[in-house]
Amino acid sequence: PIFWAGHNAWERMWHVKRMEAEGTEDQQWWSAWNETNLLSEMSAATCSWSSSADATLPFYNLMEDSETENKYYTNKDMLRMFHPDNGKLPHIYDSLEYTHCEDSEDDEDEADREEFRGSLVSNLRRRMANKYGAKLERGYSEYEASTLNSYYDTIFNQPTLDNHGDRPIFEGTYTEEEGTYTEEKVAALADTSSSMSTTSLAKATSEYIDSITGTDWCIYKVTATMRPGTDKLLLAFVNRYLMPNAFGMESVGCNSTHLGGDYKVNFTATGSSSNNNQLHWVSGPILHGADVAAEWVEKVLMATVGTTEVRDGSEGLVYDSDTVTSNAFMHNKVQFYVPNLSGYVKNLDKDSVAHLKRKSTVATSSTDSTPVVMAHLSIPIEAKTYEIVGPLASVSDAETLGAYDEWSAYECPSCHKLADDFETLQERYFVTDNTTTWKDSDTGEVDGRPQPMLVSVHVAVSSSQTLDDMRVDFAHLQDYTRAKWVLSTSYDATCKVASLSWESMPGVVIKYVQNNHDDLPSKDLLTEYEEVWADEYEKTFYSESKDHALPSSANWHHFLDQHIGITATQGDDGNDCDEVFAAISQGLRDDALGFSTRDESEEIHIYVGYEATTAWEYNLATGCSTDDLSFGDICGCVEENSVNVYNRKMGEDVDECPKPCWAVDDDNDCGY
Repeated sequence: PIFWAGHNAWERMWHVKRMEAEGTEDQQWWSAWNETNLLSEMSAATCSWSSSADATLPFYNLMEDSETENKYYTNKDMLRMFHPDNGKLPHIYDSLEYTHCEDSEDDEDEADREEFRGSLVSNLRRRMANKYGAKLERGYSEYEASTLNSYYDTIFNQPTLDNHGDRPIFEGTYTEEEGTYTEEKVAALADTSSSMSTTSLAKATSEYIDSITGTDWCIYKVTATMRPGTDKLLLAFVNRYLMPNAFGMESVGCNSTHLGGDYKVNFTATGSSSNNNQLHWVSGPILHGADVAAEWVEKVLMATVGTTEVRDGSEGLVYDSDTVTSNAFMHNKVQFYVPNLSGYVKNLDKDSVAHLKRKSTVATSSTDSTPVVMAHLSIPIEAKTYEIVGPLASVSDAETLGAYDEWSAYECPSCHKLADDFETLQERYFVTDNTTTWKDSDTGEVDGRPQPMLVSVHVAVSSSQTLDDMRVDFAHLQDYTRAKWVLSTSYDATCKVASLSWESMPGVVIKYVQNNHDDLPSKDLLTEYEEVWADEYEKTFYSESKDHALPSSANWHHFLDQHIGITATQGDDGNDCDEVFAAISQGLRDDALGFSTRDESEEIHIYVGYEATTAWEYNLATGCSTDDLSFGDICGCVEENSVNVYNRKMGEDVDECPKPCWAVDDDNDCGY
């Protein structure tokens, strides 16, 4: 919000200074365009094409001006036109006094906070500028140039203007080449950085990271939190209504549990597909932030299904509601494709499970634009939505067909549509083997429904956030995992979607959805949810620990259990794992991000508390010197979720977290 107030305040001050400077030696300072090198150390520019006086900007026809008729404005034009003595200005302030400042009271604490925020933003912006400068020095790839040109074509959308050809046009001049930077060379460059440009150092660092990180990153799990005491109900629900049970319910220490469902996908992460392609839900009543996480699950449920209660006599976690309100939180969802929906529809409708029915279309094939209608079954489970999508024609009940509505304008229809055509979806589905046999958890009989195939994960983003590719989590995913970023905007400009995709994961996309439609319910509540996440992370990772003298990465927050897990074997067949861990950890610290590191099954996992309401987990797979890098395996017996911290607190020396009898006794001879 301060963005808009700050710009208005600057405009008023600029008018004052320009009028005061008339006829003095200061006139050149306030009324001339400064073309100082914006990529110098003293600036923090993340854009250079618009910096010169004659740079063409995407603005035109703001006021009557004969010199710019039928033209886009340049910086020089706008500098002249916005002088306060221009009688054609649409408005000028009736007063240039700052009387509102006289009533404010000094607040020393607030001043300190503002200084800290300013320093943080300044450092972050400088790092962004260094990265931008390095990319300019390196040159754009053909893909990057094409993406930029497509974007600027949308904002310079008046080809009839005389200087339309002066808009920014980018060329792809960079091609991948052999990595020439080693860890030692980057370290040497860093030591001598005072005598070299920061862009060269950033370029060296980027190329070094490219040379050591894995190339075939894959999403291997999507995890969410559940309220304590709902685990058995949720396990039954998942198997009956959503997908095959993955591993039952397991203890992750004491009475903390997790459970999973198996989906399939047309790529396989490191390890076996049956172990990796999973949804997880975690109940951690002892974990730090468990009460806050449970509180927000209930708030999301109230906004979505209007209750937190489970229906008496139901099979699993069936909420006592027959309606679903589409709202901002339902953009936090996981989307799957199946070739036949009939079995899913039958079970959901038979048991009156609350869900949305919607429809969209995809093209028949890459060469045939004939639309194929897709049905969407959106099923709320705790604080997230899980959606099964398939051909509407597979729904055999003619009476049911009328229940599928088009996505409404306030629901951001474009973000729900599948990215691929029908022929591609079908081909990918049928060439991909199932990861397990779906069986009824009560009878043991084989279930006849097709196993869901992952196609997308959506993250709800409020209007208070940005979606540009320099956003920290997007920048990290591009740098560390080779993600590709694309931003799209709906025709009415109410919905923006930032999509992340990977060449190693064809057919799967991560969508950050910012829906600003006036009619969308719970928008303000989503903003509040994001603010709580940010506050909780700050307290978790930047407050002094009362219980142990360990780095912040030994800590944990239950919000981290709502994450997307991505994994790859690192460079040199895993031998570069330690170097990758060091590079990512340093990058996270540089950007003031809280993160936790754990050693799970001799794999290093880095859980990162990015903004928005979904964390990310970088699983570096095997090859790391795990004893020196992490805080042991996860352990739900202590709020830090770490077996090493458990040992410190309890005076123990164990490698695994203690588990209750039911979790370790196969004979179930626990006496209860």
